[in-house]
Amino acid sequence: MLRSLPWKNFVGLDGQYLFYGPDSYDHLRRITLGMTSFPAVPSFDSYYGYPLGTGQIWSPVFDYLISALVLLFGGDVHTAHTLGFWLPPVLSFFTIFMVYAAGVRFFGSRAGFVAAGVTALLPGHIIYSLVSELDHHVAEPMVCLAIVISLLKAFEHLDEGSPTSIDCLGTGGLMVFSILIWRGSVIFWGIFFLALAVQIIAERVSGRDAKKLSRYGRNACLFATLLLLPVCSFDLWGTAQGVSFGIISWFHVILLASFAGCLHLLGNLQTTKIKFHAVTVIAVIAAFLVLAPGGKKFLLELLSGISVIGGEDPWLDSISELRPMLFPAGKFDLRHATETMSFLYWLVPAALILSFIRWRNSSFRDFRYSVFIVWGGVLWLIPFFRERYIHLAALATALSAGLLFLCWTERASTFLKRYYAYASACLLLLLLISPSAAYIKDLPNITLPDREKSDLMASLAWLRENTPATSFFLSAEKVPEYGVLSDWSLGAYIDYVARRPTVSTNFGWETHGLFESASFLTSTRPEDAENILRLNKVRYLFLNEVTGNLPCLKSIAEFGIKKSNSTISGQTFNPLATMYYRLYIQNGSAYRVGGNTEHALGKYRLVFESANGFVDPYAGFVSHYKIFELVPGAVMKGRAQPGKNISLKLLLGSQGGRPFTYREETIAGSNGEFTFIIPYATTGNAAAGVAPVGKYSITAGNENFLVHVNEAAIQFGEVIQIN
Repeated sequence: MLRSLPWKNFVGLDGQYLFYGPDSYDHLRRITLGMTSFPAVPSFDSYYGYPLGTGQIWSPVFDYLISALVLLFGGDVHTAHTLGFWLPPVLSFFTIFMVYAAGVRFFGSRAGFVAAGVTALLPGHIIYSLVSELDHHVAEPMVCLAIVISLLKAFEHLDEGSPTSIDCLGTGGLMVFSILIWRGSVIFWGIFFLALAVQIIAERVSGRDAKKLSRYGRNACLFATLLLLPVCSFDLWGTAQGVSFGIISWFHVILLASFAGCLHLLGNLQTTKIKFHAVTVIAVIAAFLVLAPGGKKFLLELLSGISVIGGEDPWLDSISELRPMLFPAGKFDLRHATETMSFLYWLVPAALILSFIRWRNSSFRDFRYSVFIVWGGVLWLIPFFRERYIHLAALATALSAGLLFLCWTERASTFLKRYYAYASACLLLLLLISPSAAYIKDLPNITLPDREKSDLMASLAWLRENTPATSFFLSAEKVPEYGVLSDWSLGAYIDYVARRPTVSTNFGWETHGLFESASFLTSTRPEDAENILRLNKVRYLFLNEVTGNLPCLKSIAEFGIKKSNSTISGQTFNPLATMYYRLYIQNGSAYRVGGNTEHALGKYRLVFESANGFVDPYAGFVSHYKIFELVPGAVMKGRAQPGKNISLKLLLGSQGGRPFTYREETIAGSNGEFTFIIPYATTGNAAAGVAPVGKYSITAGNENFLVHVNEAAIQFGEVIQIN
């Protein structure tokens, strides 16, 4: 119910559901393709990373299951939007029960009940399970909990004798299912492996036989390996043949096989031979990495996967949810973390210490505590590197709260009546979670920015309805006619809502387009910028306000040059001379800055701007969203007195009635000739959103000429001679 409170705020003016952020529209795109190609899984999308396109680099099952549900309950777009809109709160409903089930197995029913209640109230989990936030984030805690519960059940069976074959098959199957839901589930594999390794080592150190435990982990990993073999062998989605951390591939097969081998060795090596075998294993691993095909690649991919969590990357660092939780805006902010995760988050280390004490008191036999130490410790730590993982840390926080609640009541019951002990524990729990009260109170007011509700949707609708339709939208195996360049954060909106291919998307550097887009926006050389557009078959630019992100975009462009993926050479960074500033702020007209004149961009014409915007202190009113068309541009030539200043003006009006002037100026050459390249037609104008008011006005000293230009001249680059 809490996660559904703001639902009315995500309904558009036309009654349609609006979704939170570009990732939701990215999922809608893949759900739509899944519906169209069902029962096949779509393996390529030419609309993403245009013109090269993008293969199935994302785990497909989350979207594919929704595609199947949509087909089951109606099969149209409205059904897809309805299911996608309400799915996050529904999945969070089941997550609460899974937290309870895990809590019961860890610490008992009371702790499980408290953990479930904390999960329901904790903003760290609510943030990723709000209504309208259609994303796999909401499923990640579920698959994580499923693997942990499976591990705990296997340990329980170990106490009864030995884990069954069903335990091995179940855990292995869940590991594969998790990676098919979210490719980052390798984290859960690592936790599973580490928890087993810790318990096996503890068993061996305590002089107990660890072979059964080792056999369970080995067989679970081998079964998961077996399940992934067909995916990679038959390359079901066209992207699995290589060794890649980010794509379900042979990397994951090798990783699972390595886990199986390590667990087998840990449980079966004789104590007197451990050192010898350790050296042997290290030597074998080193030989594999150096000599085996793909060995070095596997190591590099493993390191790149780890760097996603803790490494520096200009694109990842530009995404707010991928910043460290304690530095959400680049500065240390303890209050933000405490409001999101409550005081309980800072008590997780106390719960881990308490678990270790209890584990030690059981002679390291009680597996529940070793699992919780590893699992809870890892999930608690990772938001310090990337805030994006707070919904997983919320699980560790909630279960820690359950354990601490249990410990408090047990201790308080020694000097208070049982009723008062529980009452004091509940009161303490409320105090500890109280920093999150402000977020919960504000839940009904959570909404999209007005510019997204109205201006963005209106701009996307205009692009869809007033530009030439591109082919293959629902069968995206072939390359469409042209693409749209934008900041990467708008890619999914343009692909899904406007139905146009985009160069850069929220897949970032994982596919084509990110470096090209960033290089264009930050370029200070129009000839290089135009070359980027020509090479990528771009016809339209969809621009929004990214002034504050320009330094980051420049870093991304330079990162692309470093990786040799960029088509543009290094340039001096000057924000007021970038293509972004010249187009978005100055509408492509000439302007003066620092005593110099930046000339007009004669091949870019503004065809649409949104109704609302902001006021720039130098340029005046600037719309939130602008759409430009790249055209050949007519060539206007004339003759005047050598060295004379020549200026050109054209008054234009946007569809909202805002007047603005396109300007350019030049100096007649030594022979008196001058040339303008112009993007707007005054007759037969095809740019319906922005229309000229009158003719071009050309001024040379006291002389003034009025010139009409037709659309054909603009489209075919014709030469217009001024007499």
